[in-house]
Amino acid sequence: MKKRGFTLIEVVTSLGLFSIIATLCVGWYVQLAVFEGKIEQRQQVALTSLTAYQQLEDFFSCVVEERAHRPLFQTSYDPECGASLVMHVDLGVQASPEFSGKVVGKLFHDPQEKELKLTVWPLPIEKMMPTVSRTLILLEDVEDIEFSYFHPQDYSKAVHPKDIGDTHPLEGWQKEWKASYEKLPAQVKLTVSQKKRELPMQFDLGAPIAYGGFI
Repeated sequence: MKKRGFTLIEVVTSLGLFSIIATLCVGWYVQLAVFEGKIEQRQQVALTSLTAYQQLEDFFSCVVEERAHRPLFQTSYDPECGASLVMHVDLGVQASPEFSGKVVGKLFHDPQEKELKLTVWPLPIEKMMPTVSRTLILLEDVEDIEFSYFHPQDYSKAVHPKDIGDTHPLEGWQKEWKASYEKLPAQVKLTVSQKKRELPMQFDLGAPIAYGGFI
């Protein structure tokens, strides 16, 4: 019995179907690779944000409230270093003796590098600040930051109206915390705008306390 071969039409049809299926498979594979890349990128951004939040939480838990020093205040905006927040912190025992105990920390936005940074100087700051410091980069691709501070109503102490806004903070949320205030805010909120995020991130840092740990 003579075997029948494939006709030219059957071969062309088979090649056409194979090309269509191969194109669909390649397109699906490319879309899957792009989707996985986006998921990995978002996971990395989320991990970086979580790490930054944990580091800020640990650092703010060490803020010291002392009348001998300005405990926490926002400095004026500087085009070279952006908005910043300065605070006195007790880091306890550290590997480097000069960074053990009470130090000065500055949380700020670097517009040139587009980074959120945390720099620490040992005390006394007049002698050590120009030469010794430690800087931690918390976030990259940062376009802008904004601080907000909350002060609840204090029923236990009467405040003279002329002291409000001078030595005593206003009640509720406010955009500035002056060096003349002799107390810490009940809550600090940091809003960070990044180029790769459509919506800004908000870090609720809670109420600083006398002592904690720093990683």
